[in-house]
Amino acid sequence: MLDQSCYLRSQPHSCKTLKFDPRTNAPILAIGLDDDSHGTPAALGRLLSYFTASAWRHWHIAPEDIGVEAIGHFAFFHDRFKDSLWPLALTWLRSGEIPAGSPGRLLTQATPMKEHQC
Repeated sequence: MLDQSCYLRSQPHSCKTLKFDPRTNAPILAIGLDDDSHGTPAALGRLLSYFTASAWRHWHIAPEDIGVEAIGHFAFFHDRFKDSLWPLALTWLRSGEIPAGSPGRLLTQATPMKEHQC
């Protein structure tokens, strides 16, 4: 589990390690956006690597996949993308599946390790 105390400090960059509970085993869909300078493929890959007990998929979407010039870091949640991006997340939340014809592509995926290895 993420150590939330880091965010409560006056200088969050002083946190040396984010802590995750290795027993977390919920399935994960990480959606990365091509024009997101924070959620780069490398950054999401590092984040996902902590979840060794979870099955996860890293899905990557470029603005041109939905016919726009930009999406950005937070705009996925803007209602202008409710018809183009939200169905992917909603279907996955309901069924655990990525709907056929969804924009983007699968970058990587992992199945849970049998035992957590520190």
